[in-house]
Amino acid sequence: MSNITLIAADRTLFSLVHKLSMQLFPEIIVVRGILGEGVAVAANQIRQGAEILISRGATSKAIREAFPSFIHVTIQRSAFDYISALNLAQSIGSPIAAIALPHLVEGLTATARVLNLHLRLYSIFKEEEVEPIILRAVHEGAAVVVGSSSTGIAAARLKVPHVVVQSGEESIIAAMTEAQRIYEMIRMSRSKSSLLHAAVNAADNAIVALDRLGRVVEFNFMAEHIMGINVSDALSKPCSTLWPTFDFDMAIRSELPLLPFSSDETENVIGQARPVKLDEEVVGVVVNFQRQNCQSVLTSNNKKHTGTGHIARADFRDIHGSSSTIQRTIALAKQYAKTDGTVFIVGETGTGKELFAQSIHNSSTRATKAFVAVNCSALPGTLLESELFGYVPGAFTGASNKGKPGLFEQADGGTIFLDEITEIEPHIQTKLLRVLQEKQVMRLGSDTVTPFDVRVIAASNENIPRQLELGKFRSDLYYRLNVLMLHLPPLRERQEDIPLLCRYFLRRYLPKITPIPGFTSGAMRELCEWPWQGNIREMQNIMTRVATTVRGKLIDRETIKYLLEGSVPPENDCDFSQEKEEIIRKALVEAGGKKGKAAASIGMSRTTFWRKTRKTER
Repeated sequence: MSNITLIAADRTLFSLVHKLSMQLFPEIIVVRGILGEGVAVAANQIRQGAEILISRGATSKAIREAFPSFIHVTIQRSAFDYISALNLAQSIGSPIAAIALPHLVEGLTATARVLNLHLRLYSIFKEEEVEPIILRAVHEGAAVVVGSSSTGIAAARLKVPHVVVQSGEESIIAAMTEAQRIYEMIRMSRSKSSLLHAAVNAADNAIVALDRLGRVVEFNFMAEHIMGINVSDALSKPCSTLWPTFDFDMAIRSELPLLPFSSDETENVIGQARPVKLDEEVVGVVVNFQRQNCQSVLTSNNKKHTGTGHIARADFRDIHGSSSTIQRTIALAKQYAKTDGTVFIVGETGTGKELFAQSIHNSSTRATKAFVAVNCSALPGTLLESELFGYVPGAFTGASNKGKPGLFEQADGGTIFLDEITEIEPHIQTKLLRVLQEKQVMRLGSDTVTPFDVRVIAASNENIPRQLELGKFRSDLYYRLNVLMLHLPPLRERQEDIPLLCRYFLRRYLPKITPIPGFTSGAMRELCEWPWQGNIREMQNIMTRVATTVRGKLIDRETIKYLLEGSVPPENDCDFSQEKEEIIRKALVEAGGKKGKAAASIGMSRTTFWRKTRKTER
């Protein structure tokens, strides 16, 4: 069966098309059919495997209406076709009546105007109107009618002189060529699809592709194996029916790690769901995952800071948020990752400094090497010194008789992350500055130096200018570290990300296969206006409380207010007088209800202002 069928409405068109098909387009089938008969012929051809239909005029209109989603090419009529028909009609007699569908009548009218001919115009909209309108035109004095194939057939039955506006060879060849071009595009698309399908099925990971409505459009062999679902049962199904714990609404907005779907607690899935965009519009989601034993994941993570398994687990896909603030920060961090310069990350507690440090490492040329992280505030000075620089046997009381390489040596070729660096004691700052300048380290108790190749990423949540002013942090060390500054925005400066992050962490902390509850507008307003002193870490804690305590489909404002109560340390409220209460209320009114703006206007911290306004609301 051919993939292209041309349906000719009359004998003249059929003869011409058949000749052209035999000469130029042998793969195109040509059949007869007009109007309703043409629709029946089209239906039969579709059943037999036709993928593209070609027709003309009223028959084309009828087929399009019957099969609106089917590929259809219409044979057009050229100006020469109109001129030929009108000249022939004029040679038969006048007046001339144009009887056809509106678009054909318009073409005849425009051509007649150029030829300085007068036409009587009769538009038809339905097949059953043709004969009555021909009789009416004859009654009104028309000597000849001109129109489409259906007009010619009806006029022949009524024995009325008529001319059919035929399509010339050029118009027919153009339509047949267009149909061939479309079919070739379809064939190439199928070829690419087959190759892609084969590649997807050859992958070691499970791959599931979802359209913009969350329906499964691709489901490879590994997905069948891991999920225990046949591909025939998965295709076109909503992902929620196959994978209840998967949050499609969140996935289509932001990349997110996957949650378990196995009932076996020793089994888990690791992977990522990523939105797919076409011209900045999300058209679907691709889910890529594999099964992994949970115990092996924990063991691997526990090695992270032991000195032999320094691995960065996170990358930029683990940073969630669509606000312009966080996206600009991510973009800058990605630029820094392309270089080998020292990065100084500054941000409040809980803003994700190590997450950004790991992401920069994993996007750099050092990604396959070690990522060594050390919290400088967690170790006393002497211990931190030996950890950073290492020591030789017998260097101090209690030292290993084998000695130990320092973290700079362990990070050779990779990245060292010095978190809370402003907490380092002054004498260690001096040694660290020299190590960074010389790019070589001397172990405690040794008189030889060891060169190293390490990228340094430092971080602090302190007020750096204040630390420099007080002399707690060396200015020369600061300027040695502050080559590429990266400021992480606090959560209160990216409020538009709060709804997405709340849903993400709630999904993360809810028990398996538990439906995600929604938030009322009041509850979400409370969350968006909360000062979030602890930033992402505080949000994780709050969503853990929600996941632990909420039982229902909707989380209301009162529940959120209650759960937020313990998040900020209490302050002394003995001086909260009626006068101060009035000042706060007035500031809130003048700021249009915006608590951050109101707090700034009266010189009060956002946290204190938040707590005191909540007190007035009780």
